[in-house]
Amino acid sequence: MAVDVSGVSYFLPIFGFLIVFIISFVVMAKAKISETVWIQVLVSLLIATMFVSFAGARQYLENVVPWFAVVLVSMFLLLLLTGLFGKFSDGVMKGSGMFFLIVLFLIFIVSAFLVFSSYISPFIPWSESYQSTAGSSNFTEWIGTPRIGGAVILVIVSILVSWILVSVKK
Repeated sequence: MAVDVSGVSYFLPIFGFLIVFIISFVVMAKAKISETVWIQVLVSLLIATMFVSFAGARQYLENVVPWFAVVLVSMFLLLLLTGLFGKFSDGVMKGSGMFFLIVLFLIFIVSAFLVFSSYISPFIPWSESYQSTAGSSNFTEWIGTPRIGGAVILVIVSILVSWILVSVKK
């Protein structure tokens, strides 16, 4: 039997305000922007008030926080399983631990595909909902779309910048 927690949605603006306030206060305290705590509290309150009063920013926060919780839980489970099933020795894990991590990774991939299939199917060339023009290869048309082409260019530029930064640092 599922629990109905739809009433929590009434408190989301308050939770959003508190999250932004706490994060901005901690960042300002760690960065030591001001030595006076009251100035840090005042600026944090102003930032949180502005953040909550703009609908786009509030909606962004309401969408990101649950996924951040999913990532944290997934990472916790991964670290827990890594600790239970084997430690790294000479760069290779024990057989049962490596097998279990591969199975866990496959479970994450399959469950992500099941959850997000309705969102990503219009962009995958072999799906039924992908719209292609007659006489063209689905894959070449897919690579040529602005979203995919832009993503490929962004990844290539990121790799080049990372490589340049690492080689200059040496």
